[in-house]
Amino acid sequence: MEDYYYDRTRNLSGINYVDLTGFCPSYGMQVTFRAKNDTITYDNNYFSKNPKTINSVTAEFSLSYDVNEKGAQEIANNLESLSGQNSFVFKTDNVIYKDLSGYCDGYGIQHVNQDSYTVNTNIFVDEAPNLFNWKNTNFIEYTYKEWSDGETYEQDDVIYYNNSEIQWDNFYYCTGDHVSSASNSPTGASTAWSQEFYWQPDVNMQNNVNFTTAKFNGVWEQRMKTKKHIALVPLSYTFAGISKKQLLTMLHFLELKGGYRRFRHQIPTVYNKPKIYICNEWVHKWNNPESHDLTVSFEEDPLGIMPKNVPVGGTIPRKIVGSPDTFFGGFDGGFDEPNLPTA
Repeated sequence: MEDYYYDRTRNLSGINYVDLTGFCPSYGMQVTFRAKNDTITYDNNYFSKNPKTINSVTAEFSLSYDVNEKGAQEIANNLESLSGQNSFVFKTDNVIYKDLSGYCDGYGIQHVNQDSYTVNTNIFVDEAPNLFNWKNTNFIEYTYKEWSDGETYEQDDVIYYNNSEIQWDNFYYCTGDHVSSASNSPTGASTAWSQEFYWQPDVNMQNNVNFTTAKFNGVWEQRMKTKKHIALVPLSYTFAGISKKQLLTMLHFLELKGGYRRFRHQIPTVYNKPKIYICNEWVHKWNNPESHDLTVSFEEDPLGIMPKNVPVGGTIPRKIVGSPDTFFGGFDGGFDEPNLPTA
């Protein structure tokens, strides 16, 4: 009877300890990135976002391991030994993501048959200092490269071009295959590089616009516009079956924005006014090594202002209010505004 008296923190004995980097998850792995921000709201639907911590971008990996009984025992024994309070290094695919350190709150085992088991688990990466590692990134496999003249570049290449004192503002994304020259450099007149979110989502997307109005209840309900920017356009895009290279470039773009930094985006259809967005959450599903799904959620910033690039050696004020436009080289609404009818 003494065999039944044991601490149920551990349900296995006599199992060799193994490192989880020895197991690779099955196809169907999903990763959800979220930003932890402090948000302050103002009149007219204006807002500001700032990261809560230096580890403001977190990732939740939903992983499955298809193994035999011995493998299921080893994974379960390893996770139980960590008790949810100790971090550990785990492997994803070594192509999209680095080996990462995270925490596991639990696991499940699907008993397919006597020789086949699927271990399901969620691993949380919430101690990655994304605000510090701008050069080599925290999550994705990325090789830092600087722009050079006479080089052959392909669409979705990522390069660093020293044009601003803010290092993370110096990354550019290739919009088409070309051989580099001064004219098509990131600052050239016929540039082949962009810092906008230029990727096109799948067809059949839907967006919803909800008007912000005040309602006064009485015999007849009355409605009144009491603020500006009442028709913001949030977006949720899905990119299905994209290549590994496109995925890596988009993940680099999103990780570098940190879930709070603004970027330009022109909605590809219907809307013809330029937009400034923030991406607070994005989800990657790994179908197979060359096919990936990516879903992004955008929040529109009604202020619609981004500081222009400040050249190396320029002065960057600590706040916009009270600072002359010359500090920014003028304000840039994100695009050259076309001749549009006034609202």
